[in-house]
Amino acid sequence: VLLLDEPMSALDARLRERLRVQVKQIQSELGITTVYVTHDQSEALAISDRVAVLNAGRVEQVGTPEEVYREPASRFVAEFVGDNNVFDGETPVETEGCSVRVGETDFDVGERVDGRDTVCVRPESLRFDCEQNRFPVRVESVEFLGDAYRAHCDWDGREVLVKTRDEPPSGEAVLGFDPADATLL
Repeated sequence: VLLLDEPMSALDARLRERLRVQVKQIQSELGITTVYVTHDQSEALAISDRVAVLNAGRVEQVGTPEEVYREPASRFVAEFVGDNNVFDGETPVETEGCSVRVGETDFDVGERVDGRDTVCVRPESLRFDCEQNRFPVRVESVEFLGDAYRAHCDWDGREVLVKTRDEPPSGEAVLGFDPADATLL
């Protein structure tokens, strides 16, 4: 077993990216089990076959990087791993169990799991002027990240983060998301 504790923490970003590819190749070629401790989430997701998320010394979730990112097992994991929009909701009485009400808005979330009313939608899954699960926002600020824009929006006092390749509108806008992109907790 190879143990690595924050091995790239003192390196600049470009060198870190190159080295993590090389470390993963070497690890694969040698067939050696490696425990890699890092606080850099993109590094953990990129280099790992399996990821363990710890909260106060307790394991919250173990899975592939894709599972941990796309299907968080708890609110802590949803909020800790990458950016996420997490909205507390309730199941509307008049539905057949496939929508969740957040504030005054009903969201189609596909298949329901009883007792799960917290809706999570990753910023990259939100779209301006989407035809599904629409809700009004006010674009408060926009950051240019090089390959994308990150928009900070307000939805009735709730912060909403959007990541998009196209420049977001300013002021009042409409966001939406595909039901398949929602995770329920």
